[in-house]
Amino acid sequence: KEDLAKMQFGASGADEYLSELTSFTRAEAISKIKEEEGVTCAYIGEAQGAEQAMDEADVGIALINKEDNGLEYTKVALLGKLKILADAIEVARTANGKVEIHFYCAAAAKIITIILGVFATLNVPAAILIDSVVTILALVSAKELLKK
Repeated sequence: KEDLAKMQFGASGADEYLSELTSFTRAEAISKIKEEEGVTCAYIGEAQGAEQAMDEADVGIALINKEDNGLEYTKVALLGKLKILADAIEVARTANGKVEIHFYCAAAAKIITIILGVFATLNVPAAILIDSVVTILALVSAKELLKK
């Protein structure tokens, strides 16, 4: 098991991996690491007999086949290549960054509109126009993200 773990996860960028654990010690090891180091932990392995480890981990990734009965315990189930997961993470990071930028831009536009409205330098139709433009830009950007 050690050779397999080293081969599969050694170059994955993970800070640490454990192998040679029994179904009873997996959850204990995850709990200990999370408590002592305060890190996010993932369990990657077979679903069968690992329900406690998947519950204890922040992310439980089970490598299963279509007939596996452990599917209901997984938080992420991979039936294909691990590249699919990496692609999904990259899209999520891109989306998160764009959503954050749009949030700050929309908030800034709203604050400026309120300030100008308070000092009576902006009329209602102009405020509606600014709000509509911000909304349309957010929708166009969201549509671009959905294409990925």
